[in-house]
Amino acid sequence: MSISTAYKYTCQFCNTVQGVFASLQIANKAVSAASRGDHQRAKAIILGNLM
Repeated sequence: MSISTAYKYTCQFCNTVQGVFASLQIANKAVSAASRGDHQRAKAIILGNLM
């Protein structure tokens, strides 16, 4: 495996990890809103971040 290929795969992995953490943050905000009974806000958080 060349250095450039290893670098490419490392970048892809890092981007994937960042995407997972971003999704978890969004989900946590939605869960927090839903736990307060604000289901419309939770729905808006989820749907607003799907676009």
